Amino acid sequence: MDGPIRVYFLAHQLGRFVSDFGALPRYLTRRGIAATVFVPEHPRTIRAGWSRPDQIAASRRRLPESTDVRQLPFDREALSLSALLRTAWVVYRVAQKSVAAAYVLCGFVPNVVCGLPLRLLDRPCVFLVTGLGSAFDAPTWRRRWSRFAAASLYRYLFAGKNSRVIVHNHEDRDYLVHELHVARWRVEVTPGCGVDPEEYPWLPPPPPRSRKIVLVPVRLLKEKGVLDAAAASARLRARGIDHEMWFSCSVDPGNPSSLTEPEIEALKRDIPTIRFVGYQPTTQPLYAQCDVVLIPTRYREGLPTAILEAAACGRPIVATDNVGCREFVEDGRTGLLVSPGDPEDMAQALSRLLTDHDLAEDLRRDAYQKFLSGYTKAVMVKKTMDTLAALGVPLRRRPESDRASRPVPPRLQASPAGEIHLHTGSTR
Repeated sequence: MDGPIRVYFLAHQLGRFVSDFGALPRYLTRRGIAATVFVPEHPRTIRAGWSRPDQIAASRRRLPESTDVRQLPFDREALSLSALLRTAWVVYRVAQKSVAAAYVLCGFVPNVVCGLPLRLLDRPCVFLVTGLGSAFDAPTWRRRWSRFAAASLYRYLFAGKNSRVIVHNHEDRDYLVHELHVARWRVEVTPGCGVDPEEYPWLPPPPPRSRKIVLVPVRLLKEKGVLDAAAASARLRARGIDHEMWFSCSVDPGNPSSLTEPEIEALKRDIPTIRFVGYQPTTQPLYAQCDVVLIPTRYREGLPTAILEAAACGRPIVATDNVGCREFVEDGRTGLLVSPGDPEDMAQALSRLLTDHDLAEDLRRDAYQKFLSGYTKAVMVKKTMDTLAALGVPLRRRPESDRASRPVPPRLQASPAGEIHLHTGSTR
């Protein structure tokens, strides 16, 4: 590509995009490359977590002022065929007019709905496949049909002469190469979304206390294993292990696997050791207060960012032995792996880390060293930019006079007693 260029990001949600990939438009802007971010229109119904108006505004402020943010005509919490067709038409018209442009697509709906017109026009595209999800490994006939449809679409999209794919673990790359017959040179593996060690700094172990805290920093989805984690907490309580299990995030009305408010209330009644702290704008204070992090997901992931956050902060990890989690967690070295959907296995692993301080210390230090070796946000940005450069995007260097040091995130506020305050509220 010659001359000025614009990079379009097409994402499934503004807040999630900024948290995971906001470093990409910031990088481009510092180098004089224009960036536009397309996201779905704001949900018309219940707004939770990232979809709350205050969080949408906060996410927008984290992008450079010059970033153009536009809306696509669909609501992720109320998908309709007509809205998806309008979305495809909007992207087609943009791509027709913007010849000197490249596109980065994040999320299944943007990858497919926006990817089809871009593939038709042979525009340079980077598809961010942050995880293949349950459709690619579930046994039911409906999921097998979903897998066939998704695989057929991906096979077509990723075969474009100007298509590149980024996945978050090597097992997903092997699946695309061997099962979907995508050329290996088209597929790059990045360390998940990466984590900035300045935002999630290494922490000392929490002070000795009788009541331990287990953090479960996953979306409140049944497929994420939240019910398994709650059952594991009940088993720990039955064994006399004094603890609380904290669930972050909020109800997601746009996902059929989400817990409902009545289900949450029933869990709190039945298992008094669990606590739903609600959506948190940043989870760093949660890591500062917890003893162990549990990732109980049941389906194949890309690479859960929470695993990298826990490793960066120095918190020992228990995770399920499935695609994505085992990309980082090596059983007995950087964490403990347990069987997906097995609360008893989770309870045993948690019990070991809550009672064996030497083991917990060894695991957290080895996980931190592995994190520093190639799982930072900077590594993710570099590999993504290398992929864009392979498509001909001119990533010119910014002038020396424009360079500035990266701002340091504000310090956490602590009470006189040393307790870090959380952003609390309802789970919605």
